[in-house]
Amino acid sequence: MIDTPPTKIMKPTAKFSSLRRDFNRLFGRPSVSNSINLWNKSLLLAAIGSVMLALLTAVFDETIMRYVLTHNNNLLSFMASFTNVGLSQWYLVPAAIIFVFLLTLNWSQVSPHARVSLALLTGQLAFLFCAIALSGILANILKIVIGRSRPKLIELCGAWHFEPFTTGYLNASLPSGHATTMGALAAVLIIWFPKLRLLIFPACIFGAVTRVAAQAHYPSDVVSGFAFGFIYSLLLARWLASKEVIFQHKFSNTIPSLRWRG
Repeated sequence: MIDTPPTKIMKPTAKFSSLRRDFNRLFGRPSVSNSINLWNKSLLLAAIGSVMLALLTAVFDETIMRYVLTHNNNLLSFMASFTNVGLSQWYLVPAAIIFVFLLTLNWSQVSPHARVSLALLTGQLAFLFCAIALSGILANILKIVIGRSRPKLIELCGAWHFEPFTTGYLNASLPSGHATTMGALAAVLIIWFPKLRLLIFPACIFGAVTRVAAQAHYPSDVVSGFAFGFIYSLLLARWLASKEVIFQHKFSNTIPSLRWRG
């Protein structure tokens, strides 16, 4: 009689084990030790300050935009030439392609340290995609609900014309979608490279402000969009940190740190 070899139980690959573990953390019940308040004093002050800045900027919306529309100087032309940096596809497409490519790799053939790095990179690409894509979707919903007319209609109906719950380019000024993308990108990059925040923040603000130079948005649209994208992405990172997925909280920092262990 020939003995039948025992049936081998196929274990899931390392990458899917890691993804399944993170999925369980995301939608499972958080432990008491890891539960945190998504809103803290710093975020509350940032949100209040953003609203006040947007309202203050709105006072000068018409004056600034009429100047931009009637003056075609070198500075405005230079700024307008960079306005496409705020297009979300510049970040979503590469992130999606690299994410899918990493999932096709055989993680079991690399060292444990390399698997940790691959898991972190894959998770951060997913975070980048969600930060920009979801904030952009929410911003587009707000555009429809608010229905503010763009600067191109300033002569026809002024700077404060609203047609709520309408669709179309000319009634989608508030908030700025490009500025929302730049705000989300700023939050992601500052989380990744906190020591470079003094360079990242003004660079992303410049990318957002180019929408005014491009005559596509009023200044308050840009402030609102940038603040919305930034705060949303920071809240997303803090929520992931509360679940111990790709981020972790250290001490009482508002900005979470990368999680290097599974």
